[in-house]
Amino acid sequence: MRSARKQQRWAAVRVLAMVVASFGLLSLEPATVQAQGRPKKAFAPRTPAKMDGALFLGEIESIAVDDMNDSSSSGRIVVQGKEIAIPRGLSIGLPTGRLTLRDLVQDAPDECKSLEPPQSGLAVSDTCRNGGTAALARIVANPDASGRMVAKLVMVQKDSGRTIARMRPETPRAARARAAASHRQNKRQSERQYQ
Repeated sequence: MRSARKQQRWAAVRVLAMVVASFGLLSLEPATVQAQGRPKKAFAPRTPAKMDGALFLGEIESIAVDDMNDSSSSGRIVVQGKEIAIPRGLSIGLPTGRLTLRDLVQDAPDECKSLEPPQSGLAVSDTCRNGGTAALARIVANPDASGRMVAKLVMVQKDSGRTIARMRPETPRAARARAAASHRQNKRQSERQYQ
């Protein structure tokens, strides 16, 4: 019971960290400070860069890599029915770090990598998912001269089914019941402590 609560808390922290990291809410840049007569470098907060472009948020419908032999290859991701070009070398943010598009596909289970063309196991169209949920993507993209959408920022959450389940709002009745159960448990623990 306790580990489930701990996992829920950490999941909320991960989602929050993903949002903060994707929009750069806390970014620092060096500033010069005059201390005891000589300049000294210090870090001062700066205004986050404005992220302009269209936001696409939803399940990944398909992923395609242009060249699987090139580690920084370009490719395409379809989200909300819109094909978005991923430029060469763009890092994709995950809760555990950053990967290129090719590395994201190569990080797939063996049964997905063995298919031709290789699949990521993250998209709705992947046949190797075996009933698993598709990953969620948050993409900020701008149109190029030809009107094709080109990604500037890509964030992916692999365990989207569990993430969405944790984000469901709690009913007031369920919240009261959970609070009462927690209060009873704390009361029992404190009584045992003083016996």
